Amino acid sequence: SPAPGGPASTLFGEEFFSRCKRALHADGILVTQAENMWIHLDLISEMKEFIEKIGWASVEYANISIPSYPSGCIGFFVCSKKRELC
Repeated sequence: SPAPGGPASTLFGEEFFSRCKRALHADGILVTQAENMWIHLDLISEMKEFIEKIGWASVEYANISIPSYPSGCIGFFVCSKKRELC
C-alpha cells in the first residue's frame, strides 16, 4: 500500500490534490488512501487542512476495518467539489 514517506509520497501532497481537483468534472469526487487514524493522526490533520485550503467543497475522513492491516483499519479521504455530495 502507498505510504506518505515512500515512493508514493506524491500521492499525499498538495500538488496531487490540486491536479485531481482540476481534472475532475464539477460533480467530481475523489477517494484516496489517508492512512490510519491511530498511527498517523498528525498527518491526517495536516492533509485535511491543506486539502480544504485547495478549495474542495467537502473533505471527509472515513475508515474501514481490515484485520490484516497494521492496527486493524485504514482510512480514506472523500473529497467532493460539491458540498452536498459527501
